Amino acid sequence: MKLNKGLLKLMVLFTLCICLNGVSAYAVPDEVPVKTVNVALKNSEKRTLKFMKGQKLQMLRFGMKMKRTTFTSSKPAVATVSSTGLIRTKKVGTTTITVSSRGYTCKYKLKVTAKNTIYDMANKYSRNMKYFIMVDRAKTTVYILKKNYGEYRLLKTFRCCVGKPSTPTPAGSYSIRGKGDYFVTDGNNRCWYFSQFVGAFMFHSQVYSPADTPSVLVDGSMGVACTHGCVRLYIKNAKWIKDTIPFGTRVLIV
Repeated sequence: MKLNKGLLKLMVLFTLCICLNGVSAYAVPDEVPVKTVNVALKNSEKRTLKFMKGQKLQMLRFGMKMKRTTFTSSKPAVATVSSTGLIRTKKVGTTTITVSSRGYTCKYKLKVTAKNTIYDMANKYSRNMKYFIMVDRAKTTVYILKKNYGEYRLLKTFRCCVGKPSTPTPAGSYSIRGKGDYFVTDGNNRCWYFSQFVGAFMFHSQVYSPADTPSVLVDGSMGVACTHGCVRLYIKNAKWIKDTIPFGTRVLIV
């Protein structure tokens, strides 16, 4: 069957419109976990993205070849976009991300907000340190960042237990002050590989029976608020902090 030129052109235009509208963005894995965001919007007045300063997004093109797609940012000072569609948000403001393919374009308005990210926290509280630790009590999660070439990058994420409501882990900015192999707790049991950050509060392992080595687990709770205020970790993670994190490293409890 033969198609006239007008119909063929209309079909190509329709296909390209579907492709250009089929763009999605997701957070790059080295960022604090962020949900996938679908920005495959068909109405131009709704093509708006909103992300926090310091976040990275990867634009995906469904049905389009990489080499035939270009990306530009109207205000690189607010957010830059690479030739592969990687967006890096720089500062608060608004910019327009333009996706082009075969002469057709699709524009997305990107709003960058000022909500603090873990990277903002690291730069605020720990500018001159190699590592930075943040404990999110609500998420029972420990984030460890490491500075490379002047920028903090997420290095590790640990599940943890935090203080119960009657004995909460104290919010605030502290630093690593003391370390040890173990300490004796209730019932003569032992918590291994502690790193103290303020007063009697510290990172340490789950609770083990009294022995020269951690062998029998007495309390393996994880991901809940159940401690006397310390931050409880799996033993390998507690040991990693003790062995790796230098004295004086900033610890932020939020």
